[in-house]
Amino acid sequence: MECGCIKQNHPGNIRDRSTVPVVRNRRDLLENVISFFETYPMISSKSEDFSKFACIVRCMADGKHLTRPGFEELFAIAFSMNGDGRYRKFSHEKIISDLESSETIRRTRSWKGT
Repeated sequence: MECGCIKQNHPGNIRDRSTVPVVRNRRDLLENVISFFETYPMISSKSEDFSKFACIVRCMADGKHLTRPGFEELFAIAFSMNGDGRYRKFSHEKIISDLESSETIRRTRSWKGT
């Protein structure tokens, strides 16, 4: 795909020697990775998660993540991937709660002029 790099999946685990492709550039994701997998679709349980991922990347390219409602919508889609987030360290509610706390602190500081 001529983008990204290959990294060890779990570098701290001596038994896991698997590698994963890593692509962080949004343009590369849109033009190379997403277009490739739309041309050659996956025939596995991951195809639904890929569709959600592609939707999120396109919405981010349109700036949807820059508004609170847009961010929350994309966050909910992302959290529904990979087994509805059951293997995540923090729950959906905890992350949203922390986000709201951070936003309150940020607003309070800006109101005080600091």
